[in-house]
Amino acid sequence: MFFRLSAIFVLSISVMASGFLGASAHAEASDFSKQYKVTSPARPVPPFIFVDERGVTHDIKEYRGRNVLLNLWATWCAPCKNEMPALNQLQQKFDFRILNVIALNEDSNGITAARSFYQNYNLKHLPVFADASGQAPNILKAPGLPTTLLINTKGLEIGRVVGEVDWSDPETIAYLRKQIQSRSLASN
Repeated sequence: MFFRLSAIFVLSISVMASGFLGASAHAEASDFSKQYKVTSPARPVPPFIFVDERGVTHDIKEYRGRNVLLNLWATWCAPCKNEMPALNQLQQKFDFRILNVIALNEDSNGITAARSFYQNYNLKHLPVFADASGQAPNILKAPGLPTTLLINTKGLEIGRVVGEVDWSDPETIAYLRKQIQSRSLASN
């Protein structure tokens, strides 16, 4: 009887500990300041071309003078799907003079897939962009999707996040504001 109670006690402690550790790991994963990796020293974002929904070609260099949150995503990527509505909300909260959210679709049928996705999810605050060449992940050294870069007004990558983020979380927005204020004028 003592052995059976001891075994139940040990098993209960193990289950509680694993549940606690799992909850702790999840809390850390949702903490943006732990996901966000400062790029030090800040480095120039290599030039690359992408298209908008009208088929007009753009170069990331056009965004010099503006802070950019560049998100690489695809419609087949489950974490990407989860974070797109929050990116839409993020752009709604920031004036374009402060932050431009560029959600760059990596689907092989880029603009068509992105436009359909935006309609299905009612995304009205994000411009539709696609990486027609499919080279942006290689050029930007993105290990997977989603990958998001924070680019300052000088065209320098000042930080990045690999993986899903709740971009509408007030703590995430506050952290982004702090990064933009402290690093957009930095002379890195």
